[in-house]
Amino acid sequence: MNKRAEFNTDTNCVDVYVNEYAEKPKISICTPLIEDSLRTSPYANSQLQFLAEDKPMEYAEMVANGTLDDYMELCKAEDKEQSKAIRTRLSKHYKNMSETQIDSLVREFMMYDS
Repeated sequence: MNKRAEFNTDTNCVDVYVNEYAEKPKISICTPLIEDSLRTSPYANSQLQFLAEDKPMEYAEMVANGTLDDYMELCKAEDKEQSKAIRTRLSKHYKNMSETQIDSLVREFMMYDS
């Protein structure tokens, strides 16, 4: 019998069950408590939310194995790379904009383009 995990939208927890027929979770991982301990960007937050909702067993295993920090580092690197690419495109397209304005647009793109 296989373990299973589900994201519970009512409690904002990843519930892990001992088998596929169990009615009550063996453990519940409160995602806000886990994520509050991490320093994250809006992009990284969206990646964590996706992981918890769409791949709850993977999320639970990362928490249990202590590899969620490694995942966050990958998200930060992707975030930085994506920000740089967007900044480059915007700078080429909007040559008269200041760096501050470009930075503001980059933040907007990153908030909604995940």
